[in-house]
Amino acid sequence: AGIRGRALRARLGAARLPTVWEAILDLDDRAESMVVMSAIRGRANGCLTLLWGQREAIVALSLGLWLTGYWLLEGWEHRKMLWLLVPVLVLSGGDRILLTVRRNRWLWAVAGLLVYQLASRMWTAQSTSPVASWHDSLLTFVLIAGLVTAATRDNVATRFLGGLAILSPLVALFSLFAFYAWSGRSFADDRLRIPYIYDHGLNAVLTGLLFGFGALAAAWFTRHGDWRTRRIWWLAATGIGVFALLATQSRGAMLALAAGTVVLVLFERSRSWAALGAMGGGAVAYFAVLFWSRGGSEAAGDLLVRGSTGRFTIYDWFLGRMDTADGLVGKGMGTPAVIPEEVFGWLVHHPHSSYLTQLYLTGAVGLGLLIFVLGWATRDALREARHGDTLWITLLASGAMALLFDCAQIFTLHSDPRLELLLLAVPAALAIGRVESARAG
Repeated sequence: AGIRGRALRARLGAARLPTVWEAILDLDDRAESMVVMSAIRGRANGCLTLLWGQREAIVALSLGLWLTGYWLLEGWEHRKMLWLLVPVLVLSGGDRILLTVRRNRWLWAVAGLLVYQLASRMWTAQSTSPVASWHDSLLTFVLIAGLVTAATRDNVATRFLGGLAILSPLVALFSLFAFYAWSGRSFADDRLRIPYIYDHGLNAVLTGLLFGFGALAAAWFTRHGDWRTRRIWWLAATGIGVFALLATQSRGAMLALAAGTVVLVLFERSRSWAALGAMGGGAVAYFAVLFWSRGGSEAAGDLLVRGSTGRFTIYDWFLGRMDTADGLVGKGMGTPAVIPEEVFGWLVHHPHSSYLTQLYLTGAVGLGLLIFVLGWATRDALREARHGDTLWITLLASGAMALLFDCAQIFTLHSDPRLELLLLAVPAALAIGRVESARAG
């Protein structure tokens, strides 16, 4: 039986080994495939190692690209872009962001403000607003923490603002040509808008605030250019930004630019003369074109004598609807801060003051937390200014003035104007990151 079994196995092996096993276990082919797989694994590991080493740069690049969306995207597109970037932030820099959150006490204060805003929704009556919802609060905190983390790297915060200061005049030039030259609108009668954001263009006030932000950042860079050609570009960017801001005829944006310029001059003194000259050149060019165009003198007069455009009436309406409890804890962040059309004859989308909005929705407690968070950042920005870095206190002064007479909720991604984060929270976070970097260094 043993002899017959061995003979059977020998016949089966002789029949099948050449056709099945030799093809699979061919030593030459197997050795070649192992070499190929090892090379692929080696290259993949090398790419992963390279990406892991550059993960902080990836986080910074992602956040910088998101910031450009203020000039390029509509609100819902901008929020969707941030949702798409969250996995990149978590996978590339989640550990660094968590470490920053653990060490940075300012972020704890921001978290406290966001938690209170979220809690205030409990006394909001039947609200479906996404403002200060749990996902809005979480995403806002991740964004702020990511900005602080990115700013701890050398010159990353400055490069953020440099990129925006380059983008802003390019958008301004395109908007001027597209809005006036290509569409045949009147330079005197029609206030400039960024034409490709929303069906009728971005609101003129918000357009002016964006161009003013870019002009002020460019003005700071005029004294920090390393060589002459670069400095000429920054001067041109400053002048273009001021020209475009004036074309929006937004006095709130003008006040914001003026506040930032005063702070810049106070700290930079004689080194700011070139920036002031560029701003003056942009203003002279605007009024020259305005008076040359038909109806320009009337438009200039209207700009100077135009009243408060109903803002104080709006403020009185919101304050008049607050009782004692509302004054303490607010009506809740989910409450719509709007005035129906039947009240004044037009729909008021927001209170036109971020600080009044905070008081109306979160009371004195929420407003106090907001002032504490912003005051902390301002203190650190002043500390940086005393060491020669005046960019952050300049932008914070401009943003604080802008939000005094315009906009709505600050620490949210779902405010109607949506620029509040850029104008105030972003400079605050970058200033905190710069101070954190200086302490670590």
